[in-house]
Amino acid sequence: MILTIDTTALDADTSESYAAWRGDNVEVQLDGKPLKDCMYCNVDKGIAICVKRNLLGHVIIVADDIVHEMRVGAVTVKPVPPGVE
Repeated sequence: MILTIDTTALDADTSESYAAWRGDNVEVQLDGKPLKDCMYCNVDKGIAICVKRNLLGHVIIVADDIVHEMRVGAVTVKPVPPGVE
């Protein structure tokens, strides 16, 4: 089963959150470790949604859709200066 993320519901939340679709450019860490390909995170709720990769590091695609995973823990963010990726 594949779940669809309702970005309108995520954007309506008033807690501290960051999202790729809003153009937020931050480095996200979960429990002190950097997260790759984080599409959304909520600092207050301790949730991060990231692109899922296989053991070889390749993005997992099912039925032409990128698979995402939700991770839970202590979320911290720091801004990435413009021009740095």
